[in-house]
Amino acid sequence: MAEEKEIRLEKWRGKNNVDRAWEMAPEFLATNTNFDVTRAGTLRRRAGFTVTALTSGYKNLWSNSWIILATHNSDLVRVYTDLSGVSILRTQVGDGLMSYVEVNDKVVYSNGQVIGYIQGYTDYSFTAPTDSFKRAMIPGHLLEFYNNRIYIANENALFWTDVVSKRWGSIDARTNVRQLASRIRLLKAVDDGLYLSDENFIYFAGGTSPEKMTLLKVTNYPAIEGMVKKIDGSLLAEPIAGYCLAILGSKGLLIASNGGNIKNVTEKYYEIGNGVYGTMLFRRNNTGMNQLVLSIRR
Repeated sequence: MAEEKEIRLEKWRGKNNVDRAWEMAPEFLATNTNFDVTRAGTLRRRAGFTVTALTSGYKNLWSNSWIILATHNSDLVRVYTDLSGVSILRTQVGDGLMSYVEVNDKVVYSNGQVIGYIQGYTDYSFTAPTDSFKRAMIPGHLLEFYNNRIYIANENALFWTDVVSKRWGSIDARTNVRQLASRIRLLKAVDDGLYLSDENFIYFAGGTSPEKMTLLKVTNYPAIEGMVKKIDGSLLAEPIAGYCLAILGSKGLLIASNGGNIKNVTEKYYEIGNGVYGTMLFRRNNTGMNQLVLSIRR
């Protein structure tokens, strides 16, 4: 009887759903259930988790260093940090998906139906300016704060405010709008511009002044709405100085940084497929591993 020899695979790259299992390189996994792949390429059994809940029906969760926000029964609420209860900030905001953005000591929110802001645990509405050619903030489905202005995506239109430190919540109705060809799926800033996506492509709008931004197409496929997260570039397998964006496109996970530099890091071995909307979470799990957790609505 021939002597059996041990075959040891030292390094793994993750799950591969593009190649046939028969043709797959040995460092890939055809299936991977409850295992994480470390930066060093080793497999680690995924740790369990504890479910914490107040009651059912909470949506649109968001937090920063001083507040936790959510919607519950069509109301915008503040969740206490110890999860002991909530207080209602604004009633009847609707059931739409809420976008939030931190603007200095305020949090601006909108879901395409309503828009407002939280300051000091109190809800405020934007007041209409009385100046000629000025209009109040309009609701949108995506918000971003970049270079002292708030940007608002409303279907295929991109609006921006006047400089907020000089005029809070005011839009110049004559000039402060641009359009993409279809609904805007992505609106996120880096140091020197904005990453945008419509239903066809991802773009980089470079420049600090919105009137002078130049639009560059950087992929031939769109982002999945809601699937973007700012991350520390030093944590990547190929580190990037400063912060960058993790963006989920229809053809894989992209890392996007300043200057319109964008790279698909999964396209060759993992197919995402179609998605309508999703959300992305960055976390350090209880074993010290940095992870992106993705949830997609098909």
